Amino acid sequence: MLFTRRPQDIFIQSGVKCIRFKGTDITADMLDFKDIEGDLFSQVEEVGSGTNKIINWCKEWELPEAEIGISGTSIFVRFRKDIFTEKYLEKLGLNERQIKAVLYAKTKGKITNKEYQNL
Repeated sequence: MLFTRRPQDIFIQSGVKCIRFKGTDITADMLDFKDIEGDLFSQVEEVGSGTNKIINWCKEWELPEAEIGISGTSIFVRFRKDIFTEKYLEKLGLNERQIKAVLYAKTKGKITNKEYQNL
């Protein structure tokens, strides 16, 4: 499979399929579909460069970093919405200062004791 131009001749189901659904329901209509064919090196190169793009897009769109993993014989990418909104934090019972601290830490990546005292 590593060196053949058409691994599908040896392994019928070899290939990479990238599917994008609206929401989290994988039975919903597909928004986008890409079938990557060719030798394993080409597949890894094409998909591999995509992971960096995904990470950069998440940062650009201010989303939590995507989770990229392996499940059985499949590779998956899971996108999550940022749940730490002011409304969500209020539902958790946090006071105004605690909410400010969480939002500050979310923006800056951390919060020190001194910064928390100044809120």
